[in-house]
Amino acid sequence: MGDEVKLSFAVGKEENTRGYVITRRPGGSDDSAYEVVADYLTPGAELGAGKLNGEYSYVDGSVVPGTWVYRVAEEDVDGSRTVLSQTIIEVRPARAAAAPARPRRAAARGLSRALSAASQTHARASRRSRRTRTR
Repeated sequence: MGDEVKLSFAVGKEENTRGYVITRRPGGSDDSAYEVVADYLTPGAELGAGKLNGEYSYVDGSVVPGTWVYRVAEEDVDGSRTVLSQTIIEVRPARAAAAPARPRRAAARGLSRALSAASQTHARASRRSRRTRTR
């Protein structure tokens, strides 16, 4: 199992909202380097407006070690996007370990990264925070 980043966010009203788009770029790169990680059309992502009472989360299981800048944006029905939050996270490489005698315990000790970014639906300013949590 590789590293994971869990993005969680909450929104208020979802009027004229089609859904949400999660993007990321390597730290130190410019805004043109953002790539879409998931959006409201991604199967299983559950990022469509009105689906989860304004509380959403997504696990990015394709992240590799390094510094990453994540953004959550709201896409309106007219196609316009508003950035709701921006978060910087440092994903450190997993340390190599000897094969455990009990596989279930090894799975419980697997590394995951979690970060939460709360936002209001119509927030215009990006919020930066640096949080890393290892389980």
